[in-house]
Amino acid sequence: MDELRETTSEHLDAIAANARKCDVFECYFLNGKPFNETLQDALRVSRSTTTWMHNGKPAAVYGVSLIKGEKASPWLLGSKLMDSFLEPGSIRNHTRFMKQSRWIIGGWQQMYESLENYVWKENEKAVEWLRALGFEIHSAKPFGKFREPFHKFTWSQ
Repeated sequence: MDELRETTSEHLDAIAANARKCDVFECYFLNGKPFNETLQDALRVSRSTTTWMHNGKPAAVYGVSLIKGEKASPWLLGSKLMDSFLEPGSIRNHTRFMKQSRWIIGGWQQMYESLENYVWKENEKAVEWLRALGFEIHSAKPFGKFREPFHKFTWSQ
């Protein structure tokens, strides 16, 4: 059973303990901080966060932070539970995850004129997920603390 809940520190601890490797690397390359610290920072600065629970366990946290004016920065960090939902070959799981993602992102698209953030080039499942949600994926360029290749992704009304 899947459900969405308001994010708690306990959810973040559970995700950090079972984090997707690509998300751990992406966060580290972006800011040089440990994954659990990045999650806590994200919760602190976000205007909205939602935990996706799968069979009673936190699978991922969606969040959005205000950049300036009507521009915001969406993010998603997940546990290994999320991997099967990102696989298009797992049709039922993939469809449920995409429907839920469209509902959450759609709410943000009604609140903000534009959304943008960065995704590590090697986080290929996340890049495809973002593309499927209608974000424009820009060419990878050196970005973040260690100048790793990141794609900027954008959406605007």
